[in-house]
Amino acid sequence: VWTFNANENVLELKASAGQSADADEPQGRVPVGKSEIGRIAEEKRPHLTNAVAGDPRVLDQASARREGMFSFAGYPLLLGDKLVGVLAVFTRNPLPVTTLDALSVVAANAAVGIERADSDARLRESELRGRVIIDTAVDAIITIDERGIIDRVNPALARMSGFSAGELVGQSVNLLIPSPD
Repeated sequence: VWTFNANENVLELKASAGQSADADEPQGRVPVGKSEIGRIAEEKRPHLTNAVAGDPRVLDQASARREGMFSFAGYPLLLGDKLVGVLAVFTRNPLPVTTLDALSVVAANAAVGIERADSDARLRESELRGRVIIDTAVDAIITIDERGIIDRVNPALARMSGFSAGELVGQSVNLLIPSPD
C-alpha cells in the first residue's frame, strides 16, 4: 500500500508483506507517473499483467526477475476523483482478471480508512496548535460550557486571577466574573 504525498507528488510505501517490505528501497518513494505504481496513480486506472518480465510499465525488471515475479495487479485508492494512494500485488503465480474486481472492493475500503486516519492526524495537529496558542498567549483565555462551567483556562488567566488552573476547571465562571457582569 502506497499513500499519496501531494506536496511532493510521490507515493510513499506505508504497508507491505513479502519481499519488498522496506520503505527505504526505490519502491518506497515512487514519483507519480513513474513505474507501474506511479502510472496507476497518474491514470487513476487499475492495471493487471501476467507477464511482469517484459511489461514496459514494470521499470525494475532486474528485481522482478530476481524475485521471480510473474504477475502484478494494482488499483488506485480513490475518494471520488481524489487520489489517496495505490494498492498493489506482486505474485509468482498467474492472477485471474477477477483479481481487479476483488482489489476494487479492498481499495475502496482502504481509501476511506487512509483518508479517515489522515483527517484524524490533521485534527490532532490542529488541536495541538490551538492548545499551544492558548497556552502561550499573554492575554487571559477561558472556555466555558453552556452551563457556565469552566472547561479550560490558560496560564495567563491563572496568573491574573491568583487561582491555579486546577482550582478553576469545573467551577462556575461566576468565581471569576461575579453576576451580573
